Amino acid sequence: MIRLHDEELEQAVIDLRENGKLLGIAESQYEYLIAMQKTTKATIFLETKDHKLTIKEREAIAETHKDVVKYIPLIKEQKQKYIALRHRISSILENTNLWRTRSANLRGEKKLYGELS
Repeated sequence: MIRLHDEELEQAVIDLRENGKLLGIAESQYEYLIAMQKTTKATIFLETKDHKLTIKEREAIAETHKDVVKYIPLIKEQKQKYIALRHRISSILENTNLWRTRSANLRGEKKLYGELS
C-alpha cells in the first residue's frame, strides 16, 4: 500500500510550486525564442525585397540565414526543458492522486469495519 506521510505531502506541494514556476519560465523562454526566430526571418525577408528575387527565393534565403538557423538548437533545448517540467509535474500529481485514491479506499474499509469513529 502506498502511504504518504505529512512531510512527503508537504514536499509534493513544494515541488509542485517550484516546478510550476520553472515551467512558466521555461515555456515563456521557448515562446520568446520562437517569436525572435520569426521576427528575424521576417526582417531578413524584407531586406531582400530589392534584389529582384521571387518570393520563394526570398523565403529560402530568410529561412536558411545564419541568424535564423542559430535559433533552432536553442528552441530545441528550451522545448525539452519545458516538456520535462510538464512531465515532472504530471508525475507528482499522479502520485498524489494515487495516494488520495488509496487513502480514501482505506478509510472506506475502516469505516465499513467500524475502525474509524
